[in-house]
Amino acid sequence: MNYGLDRMIAVPLRARGTLLGVLMCFRSRPEHFAEGHLRVAEELAARAALSLDNARRYTPAGDIPPPSTVVTVLTVVTQMPSVGGVTTATSKAAPIPVPVPALQHVFDVAAGLGPLEDHGETRAGHRRVVPIIGGRITGAAGQDLAIDAEILPGGADWQIVRADGVVEIDARYSARTTQGELIHLRTSGVRSGPPEVLEALLRGEPADPSAYYFRVGVRIETSAPRLAALEHNVYVAAALREANRVLYSAYRVT
Repeated sequence: MNYGLDRMIAVPLRARGTLLGVLMCFRSRPEHFAEGHLRVAEELAARAALSLDNARRYTPAGDIPPPSTVVTVLTVVTQMPSVGGVTTATSKAAPIPVPVPALQHVFDVAAGLGPLEDHGETRAGHRRVVPIIGGRITGAAGQDLAIDAEILPGGADWQIVRADGVVEIDARYSARTTQGELIHLRTSGVRSGPPEVLEALLRGEPADPSAYYFRVGVRIETSAPRLAALEHNVYVAAALREANRVLYSAYRVT
């Protein structure tokens, strides 16, 4: 055969008794096709014929080619790898490894809290609003994305206390850097643990951070060109609750 192709399988594409085309499979090596290759070619032909038939059936009448038209599907096979002991007519590319992320410490937050506002049971659940009245964001030493900013009053954590005692965190607040740049932060996550520990935290009592789970994701917005890179990353944080403030360390997911 021309073009260096030594072997060929031709399988008719038939649907509902109508010949729609031919599936032609070629290979460049001199070995004969095996029975497994024929089975694969027949399966591909059946699927292709079904697709072509559906396209003809659901295409507007004026756009359907005449019945005598034969559509030829040409498949050139240059490699016949073996998968699971059965040789097939499809090549399998080597899998691309998924990156394994790491955590890079970027900044720490100490957010001062005002008196809790308990809204009781609403349509969303047991709503509690905890005002954020101040605090500071301090960048980790030596980091390119280091920041130093004062948390501005006016933010809050709009919490939902679930029936199982778990607190869903939804905090939004702003900060101003020492250079006058504004940053908006939003954290969302959960605080969970043994009921007695969660109840103590709800009362504002101290608790061992290892006795409960307090993790949040951090999203950052800013219009400051110098800090634009902060918007290009994903951050997660481990937090702890004190009587009048929340502390957390934020990490960039690499």
